[in-house]
This record gives sequence, C-alpha cells and structure tokens, in this order.
Amino acid sequence: MSEKKDTSVIPKGPYCYSPDEEKNANKDENDPAYYIKTCPYFSYEEDEGVTVVVCKFLNEGGLIDGTEKKEFKKLKKKYGSKEAVWDKYPLDLLWDQVKECGENKEW
Repeated sequence: MSEKKDTSVIPKGPYCYSPDEEKNANKDENDPAYYIKTCPYFSYEEDEGVTVVVCKFLNEGGLIDGTEKKEFKKLKKKYGSKEAVWDKYPLDLLWDQVKECGENKEW
C-alpha cells in the first residue's frame, strides 16, 4: 500500500513555488532578488549523467529545456528509443516549474 502524500505543502497557484513572503519583506532595499519557496516534491536528478527534473509527488519527471542532443542520445541508448525516453520523462513543462500535479491550483 502506498503512503498518502501531503498535498498541503504544495504551493498554491500554477507553479511549483510560492513567494517567500518573509525573505522578500525583510530583504535589504538594494537587493533585487525575488525569493521563493520551492515545492518540497520538486527536485533534480541525474540519469546517465543527464540532469532531469522530477516531481516526487507524481513520481514522474521531464527533460530540461535545452537538453543537448548528445545528452538525449545517452538516454535514448539506455531506454531503447526516443519514444521510450518521452515515456520515462513525460512532464514537458516541469523544467520551468510549471505545476503538473494539478494540486492547489487555486490562488
């Protein structure tokens, strides 16, 4: 039986992050950064030396935009075909932290 995952930690809205209100409110006025809190289920992993992005909530991942041809070839060799790579890594917007789990989409 699989363990139920905590959806309350998934940020609200369309992205895998939310503003870090405390850091943004307390930063130095000369600090141009915009601080965020990333979803705890969002991560990066290595597969055959290729960095991929993973949603641990969905237990699925995607390739990073700009994955080089030589990197894709490594994955194609491992999984047997281009289609098999896309089957393994179907989340095509996750690299940009666009939420693909559908949880807490309301603002």
